[in-house]
This record gives sequence, structure tokens and C-alpha cells, in this order.
Amino acid sequence: MHLYFQYLCIGLFFGMIIAQIIAYQYASWRGEATLGMGGSTVETAIFALMGLIIAFTFSGAQGRYEYRRQLIVEEMNATKTVYFRLSLLSEEYRKAASELYSDFLRKRIDYSSLKTYTASDINIEKTSDIQNKLWKLVVYDTENTNDVSVRRLVLPSLNDLYGTVTKRLLAAYTHTSTWIMFMFAIIAVICSILSGFRMAKQSAFSWSYAVIFSFTIALTMYVILDFEYPRFGFIQLQTFETMLVEREKEIIQQLMLKKTS
Repeated sequence: MHLYFQYLCIGLFFGMIIAQIIAYQYASWRGEATLGMGGSTVETAIFALMGLIIAFTFSGAQGRYEYRRQLIVEEMNATKTVYFRLSLLSEEYRKAASELYSDFLRKRIDYSSLKTYTASDINIEKTSDIQNKLWKLVVYDTENTNDVSVRRLVLPSLNDLYGTVTKRLLAAYTHTSTWIMFMFAIIAVICSILSGFRMAKQSAFSWSYAVIFSFTIALTMYVILDFEYPRFGFIQLQTFETMLVEREKEIIQQLMLKKTS
């Protein structure tokens, strides 16, 4: 769905206009210029339902966008914390841990530029292998140290970082249900039909009204989907992801300097 939501919104726009034209022609042919008292009640209920769907889907999409942005900030802090605390390891394992951590950060840098779920899954799988190796190495080293505080500092920081990585992965797959968006489109078309019935009272079909109404609803759907899939549209997390990538590159550079010194 995320690859084609632009086309879905364009299709909704034209579908709503066509629905209004058909409803207008049908009402004019049947002579149903008004829908009566009961029709007004139905109209009010359906348009109110449309408003509720827009409000809830927009609020949910915007909330998930903010959550993803917060996770990036958390990862920035966690990567720096792990960098500092890995220096507490013994000299025997510090170099190996630094190399594994550098590989881990490179995979995270690659992840920030990926645009498809398939590529992201492959990246996460490789990252997970590095995570396991780094975790086992740190556990083995801290088990053999006499300083318990090192274990208490290093392992929780790694755990927080790995948890943030997992949460970012799950957040990327968390979206408004496709059925809700399908219901959004169906109700939008139903509202267009009711709009066409109402325009039958006029002497001519109002193109300006039809276009404005259809464009507004289609644009609203586009913005909602853009919030849901921030890597594929105009709404991006690029500023925060750029800051994260710069932080990760900086840490890699510092680890390389320590390795050569």
C-alpha cells in the first residue's frame, strides 16, 4: 500500500467526482430534487461519521509519526551511552567490542537510507547477528571481571539500545488498518453521492463545488497516508535521521582513532 497511496488518492478524487455526476444525473432523471426530512437526517449522520473517521485517522497517524521521531532521539542517546560504557571493558575485549559496535553502527546508518521493507528486513537480520555477537562478548567479559558495577552499566545500556532498535522496526510496520482506509474511501464516495443528490436542486451541475469537495477529501487522505509512511512522501523524518547518522558516523570515527592510537 505504501508504494501506491498517491495513486489511491488520485483515484479517490476522480471517483468522488464521478459519483457526484452519476448521483446528480440519477436524481435529475428521477426528479428527486430533495431527499426529504429523513434524507437530511441520514446526510447529517453520514457526514458526521466522515468527520469522525478523518479526525481519528489523522490523529492516529500524526501520533505514530511523533512516536517514530521520539524513537530516533532515543537511539541517538543510546548509541552515545553505549560508546562511553564500552570503554569500561577490559583491554583484552575492548578492541573486539569496538569493532563489533562499529559494524553495528554501519548497519544502522544503512537502515536510515532504506526505502523498502524487504531491504529493511535484510538489514535488521544482519544487525541482529552483530548484536548477538556483541552481547555475548560483553557478557563473557563482565562475568570475568571483579568489578560488578561494569556489568551493571554496560549490559543495561546495550539492552536499551537493542530495545530502541526493535521498537523502531515495529513502529515502521505499525499503521492505520487498511480496512479503516478502505472504509474512509467508501464513506467519501457515499458523501459524494449525497452531494450529487443535493446539487440536483440546482439548474446545473456545480463543477467548482464538486472539485473542491473531492480535492479536500483526497488531500486529507494523502496527508494521513503521508504521516503513516514518512519515508515515501513529502512528510519526512529526514532531519532527525540525518542527525542520528551524523552521530553514528562520529562515533565510528572516534572508535577508529582509538584503534589506531
